[in-house]
Amino acid sequence: MINEALKFITEKLNNYLKSSFDLVSDGAVLSNIVNSDGSVPVGAHNKVVVTLINVEKETSTKYNGSFHSQQANGTTSTISYPPLFLNLDVLFSANFDLYEESLKFLSKTILYFQSSPVFTGQQYPDFPSDINKLIFDMEKLSYREAAHLYESLGAKYLPSAIYKMKMLCVDGDQITNEVANISGTSPQVTPNNLN
Repeated sequence: MINEALKFITEKLNNYLKSSFDLVSDGAVLSNIVNSDGSVPVGAHNKVVVTLINVEKETSTKYNGSFHSQQANGTTSTISYPPLFLNLDVLFSANFDLYEESLKFLSKTILYFQSSPVFTGQQYPDFPSDINKLIFDMEKLSYREAAHLYESLGAKYLPSAIYKMKMLCVDGDQITNEVANISGTSPQVTPNNLN
């Protein structure tokens, strides 16, 4: 599901960049900035590189680890965990030979998410079916945080922006248990030890 969400967003950004700059080839690619050996990945040169840099649980939703149940038939109910909502931190790096090209492509990327911060299946027929909606919010990094991020990625700094992609829902829809329904209650109270 994470892969589908990022592929979808990369495709939409690609379409926007192609129409903005009259490109024949892709202007954005879903990839690492650098390979584990330090080389630039094939296809990530002279493009906006879309990279997942962090996954975190959405804390504003009421997920407390408790079960929820659904009646399966007249005598049993199913028990499963509620869905988990995730936020993904996504790095958009302009990886171009010419610095001015990097700035042009980064500017268009920021403009795209400023004008289209919410993505739903109602807007896009090719929206991934297992995702409800995606919301983009630009993140702020200090100079120190940006330097640490690129250092941890093993890359030199590139003109870039980070967006938090909010509310990706993970729902395995897996039944963890099936239990018998309560059929009634008894009004009788019996004392255990009356001494």
